[in-house]
Amino acid sequence: MSKISNINLEQNLFEMIMGTYTLKIDTSSLTTADNTDLEFVLKKEQAYEKKEKSKDRLNKCIQDDGKKLAEEKEAVSKLTEEKEALSDAEMKIIRLKNENDNKKRRRDSVAELESRFAEYIKMNEKFEKQKIIHQEALEKKAYYSGIYAKVNRAFLNGQAAVLARELKEGEACPVCGSVIHPHPAENFSDTPDENEVKKCKKESEKADKSEADERTKLSDISGRLNIFAEEIKKQLEKLTDITDFDEADRWISSEKKLISDEIRALNSQIEAEKKRMERYKELGHIIEMKKNETEEIAEAVRKNRESLASVAAELAVLKEETDNLKKSVDYKDTA
Repeated sequence: MSKISNINLEQNLFEMIMGTYTLKIDTSSLTTADNTDLEFVLKKEQAYEKKEKSKDRLNKCIQDDGKKLAEEKEAVSKLTEEKEALSDAEMKIIRLKNENDNKKRRRDSVAELESRFAEYIKMNEKFEKQKIIHQEALEKKAYYSGIYAKVNRAFLNGQAAVLARELKEGEACPVCGSVIHPHPAENFSDTPDENEVKKCKKESEKADKSEADERTKLSDISGRLNIFAEEIKKQLEKLTDITDFDEADRWISSEKKLISDEIRALNSQIEAEKKRMERYKELGHIIEMKKNETEEIAEAVRKNRESLASVAAELAVLKEETDNLKKSVDYKDTA
């Protein structure tokens, strides 16, 4: 290289566009072929440098993609864990809905019991009122019956007095047939007449009928009340151990509130599980998408590794060729 006689930089149209030059070196000890060899060596070195840069880029891509691949795999793993934790959402919803349906059926049973109990209370109140009405009718019956008995007795006594006035010693009594009359009936000035007796009798019969009617009503209400009581007892047996009606009334109010609170809580749980199930389905799509991305990154890494192996092989060839050319040039210059 110490015998270089001339160095030229040339540039054709393409090289001007690309911003490159062609280096030509003339030596006194080398032939034209040797000049070509020297120019060829420079191009090989440039190619080698480009390949090295390409190798570095591929290595960086592989590292970056490898890091990204690891991150994506970790993300998929975490998402999968989250999805598995949510896999029971659908079964929980079914269980909670069944439990909710049972609570609603119980609520309806308690509501029906409450309705029957309200009817029972109203009927019991009616029964108590009817007892009073019947008692009044009994008292009225006794009163008018007593008046009729008294008036009728007075009327009969008056009739006896009338007959007594006609009695004569030695003549037979038209009532008893006796001819002796030691104690004839006395005449009373306030003896009632037949119309008054009939009036009192009518009042007494009316009171009798009224008492009988009220007694029938009382019996009818009592019968229905007993039926209601039996029905309520059967319903209570299905829902609770309570048998006392006063205690049952308080229990119904308490149980209604309890069931209402339980249904409200179950509805909240169902809504929460629905959100979990939606998240479960959403994660299925996300994981599928992430897996596809992971496969794409893995494929890119594989291709880059293949490219890297190819570039490494090309670099080895270029290095060997460059070294051989340099040796050839050095040998000719020495000669």
